[in-house]
Amino acid sequence: MDTELPISNDHEWLAGPMPRVSTARREAFAALDTSLDAMTRAWGRGLGSALEHHLLRFEGGGPCLRDGRGVTRERIAGAAAGTAEHPFAVTIGERMLCMERAVALGTAAPQLDAFTLAAMHRTVMGTRAGAGVLRTGPVVVGRYRPPPPERLAPALARLMDWLSASPQPPLLAAALAHAQLLNLHPFADGNGRVARALMRVVVRRGNESGLAPIPVWSCLAFTPTPIRAIHAAYRRDEPGPWLDSIARAADNGLAIARRLQSITRRLRTKGRPSGRRGAVVLRELWRTPITTAASLATALGCDRSSAERTLAVLERSGDVRHGPDDRTWTYPAMLDLLGRWDQQLASLSRRPVRPSSPSIVRPRGTPRIAPTGQ
Repeated sequence: MDTELPISNDHEWLAGPMPRVSTARREAFAALDTSLDAMTRAWGRGLGSALEHHLLRFEGGGPCLRDGRGVTRERIAGAAAGTAEHPFAVTIGERMLCMERAVALGTAAPQLDAFTLAAMHRTVMGTRAGAGVLRTGPVVVGRYRPPPPERLAPALARLMDWLSASPQPPLLAAALAHAQLLNLHPFADGNGRVARALMRVVVRRGNESGLAPIPVWSCLAFTPTPIRAIHAAYRRDEPGPWLDSIARAADNGLAIARRLQSITRRLRTKGRPSGRRGAVVLRELWRTPITTAASLATALGCDRSSAERTLAVLERSGDVRHGPDDRTWTYPAMLDLLGRWDQQLASLSRRPVRPSSPSIVRPRGTPRIAPTGQ
């Protein structure tokens, strides 16, 4: 028998100002931003950009979170190189690319406004119906009913105007924008993905390095966090629990990066004994640690025989090795780093199995959607 639970209409927070944040909290987030940016600069732009690409794995939503934990980095990299056909690996790889393109689009946009957000949503959703279009009907997320469609456009414009003029530290502004957007739930699907993409964009645009490789949201996802209760508190003008969760996630990400710093340092110096061409190839393999000679030649703008000769030199030096089918080449050092990062993420917490929640009786014609907005 269904248990009737009240459905909250507590979206009147839209009419008030953005949540108040104490000076102490702003200073704490400013310190976090400084540490995150310093770590990114220590990696260098090439490795930082490659790590940002790979660490989007858990931010693409859907299979990236639900099924992605059972898919190895080798399968994801193989799918990207066209040498593997694991269905979840292919889906995860596609979503990673969509997220990366959306983040790049938002970062390069002259102005961060509602039009940019719609373009980012179209990018993360691909060819799916409703991409880049505000929802036209009511929805219920858990026990919360987001604002009606007629209030979405002005609320989004207000959020993006605030974001463009916000004096807050980048990570703090990103956290507030993420929560605000997720509670608005402006799109029929993909709200979680576009909110995570927006979070990265805000950090990128605000930091000197122009990158956001530390996977703050992924660290949050691996920690048992009562997201529904936190967002309910946010709508009551209590942003503290949400901001504390983001700060802890950033701290965890920094701790992982520091533990793996010796590995990233070795990666940056590899390839020097093999000459300039070998170093260039290894930097390309940061992003595609499983590749073929043809793919590498295309990426580097050289002929295939030149790519094969360089790979052979790097194989003799022990930097790369042939894959199992003798057509692919792998960069074990990069795969090892990514595997260790995943292990560190998993060690943050083993998510407990959630008990099934009681059914919710909804008004007729109102769809129920997942509270994560994947």
